[in-house]
Amino acid sequence: MQRQEQMVLIKFEKMIATLNTWERNERIEEFNRCNRPISKKDKIQTLKDPSQLIFTALLYDYNGQLIKQNNRLNKYNIHISGELPHIELHTGQLTNKKLSKESKASRTNICQRTFRRHRKRLEEAGILLDYIFEGSARPVKMRINPEILSITEGFSAAKPVTENQLVKEGGRTVLPHNKVSIRTLLNNSKIKANVNKHSDIRSSAQKGLTSHSFVFYKNTREQGEEKNEAPAEKSLTLSELLRQKIEEPGDFIENLAAHHYDKHEPLDSRILEKEAYSGTLDRDEYKELVLQDWFKTTAKLWKGKSPYPGSWAKAYNTWNREKFKAHNGNSSNKHIIFERMPELRHRLKSVGRYLRKNPDFQLLFPGDYFDTTRTTAKEGGFEYTAKSWKKRLVYLKTKKEEKTITVSTAKKRKKRLSDRQKVDNHVKSYLKGKIILKELFTKVDQIGNPELSRNLPEIVKKANLKFQLNNQ
Repeated sequence: MQRQEQMVLIKFEKMIATLNTWERNERIEEFNRCNRPISKKDKIQTLKDPSQLIFTALLYDYNGQLIKQNNRLNKYNIHISGELPHIELHTGQLTNKKLSKESKASRTNICQRTFRRHRKRLEEAGILLDYIFEGSARPVKMRINPEILSITEGFSAAKPVTENQLVKEGGRTVLPHNKVSIRTLLNNSKIKANVNKHSDIRSSAQKGLTSHSFVFYKNTREQGEEKNEAPAEKSLTLSELLRQKIEEPGDFIENLAAHHYDKHEPLDSRILEKEAYSGTLDRDEYKELVLQDWFKTTAKLWKGKSPYPGSWAKAYNTWNREKFKAHNGNSSNKHIIFERMPELRHRLKSVGRYLRKNPDFQLLFPGDYFDTTRTTAKEGGFEYTAKSWKKRLVYLKTKKEEKTITVSTAKKRKKRLSDRQKVDNHVKSYLKGKIILKELFTKVDQIGNPELSRNLPEIVKKANLKFQLNNQ
């Protein structure tokens, strides 16, 4: 075969690639008649038992679609005579794909890909006609050959004869072709090629200056001119600033007893969080920083009273020994200590609220109040306030659930109103003659609201009365 004939044959095969087997064979026959017989016809395959079973399932499903349509028309007291409607091929409902329990479609024990192969074979055999694709979320629509299936409504039908049922033999099965893009792989290979191509330039840039490099010099001072620039102060990091806030335990206890921290404001939680996850303080330093800040914040509870330094020392040493402690006896990780701070601060606020409501309540001194063994209400220790934190957690959980329910209810309400507005718009289009009744059914079903589909007759009647009053 000459090269010119090969090019002509390739162009011809591309031109007829989208046609079905019958049309391709007709074009090939015409091509071979005008030219040398160089193109081969496709082999015509006969329909086998599996395809016949699939067609039986399609007829069963089509019967259900007709019953559903007739029930709807009966609600409107409408009779429409004419050709049979398209059959809707729900690939998911007719195969073994997992569907909801509410689905009552007759399914076959095949996958979606196999079902498409049989549908294609029935189409090439001339049994299914007029393929209509309306999107991946909607069923494919086709017509059954009227020479095979013919039904009349309300009229006397002709007697069917087996010899009059003409079935054209089908052709081969054309499998769908999935195009796999390798654009990323090609781009990666090109990138590697570019790196190898310019590796010399990159290596020379790393070694030293190249011919494309430029060096800029600052203006020098005149001879004898004195430099008046002040030396820049070295700025401290956040960790260094926090380390400076840690006091010696003895001085810290004396300052607590002297009421130096009665108006202390606790450290911002964002600062503690940053230090916990990216700071340079070790565990012991971070623990001591948090404990001192905590006791500074509690000092306001004894404002106007005079706890002894020994009482403060007992409380501080107890917490330093027993709180924020890992199972091996060392200090806990910094992030674990930080995660405990919201609880402690909330419990301290609850103590402040209780003292304001009960001014006559005599609060124990720090040494006894922060004793970790005082866990009951009658003992009057800080450990009993853990009950307040548990109530807080229950409240936050309940509030979150209520918010979720409120958002879900609002979403359903807005969806219901939006669906009703869509149905009203479709009904107006139907009353104005822009769409037919079957299109109205299809558009309402696509909204996906079964209640609106059931109430569609009443909606149409009310809209029709309003439409007639407005046009009088």
